[in-house]
Amino acid sequence: MNSGGRQDAYREWRQKFVRDVVALSEMYLPGGGGVREIVGSVQSNFGGRSSKALTESYAAGAQRERASGRARILVPAGAAIAPAVAVASRSHTFFGDE
Repeated sequence: MNSGGRQDAYREWRQKFVRDVVALSEMYLPGGGGVREIVGSVQSNFGGRSSKALTESYAAGAQRERASGRARILVPAGAAIAPAVAVASRSHTFFGDE
């Protein structure tokens, strides 16, 4: 960091990082992206390991909710309640017309 080139490179990296994190956080706002878009953004900005970890974490959380007979409802940012609410849910076997 003691040379001008390194300092400039760091500042550019930091600005890109901030833009990427802000764009990712905006996907949680009303009208933002869904899970696919969020995972895609993480993949392109932070790499495959990060997107794989996010996908596995999301799937594990959804599986825990299903196993406990609950469903997760994501709430738009800015709402006066928690960002995710778990509610009781009955299991079903209908997966569309065959």
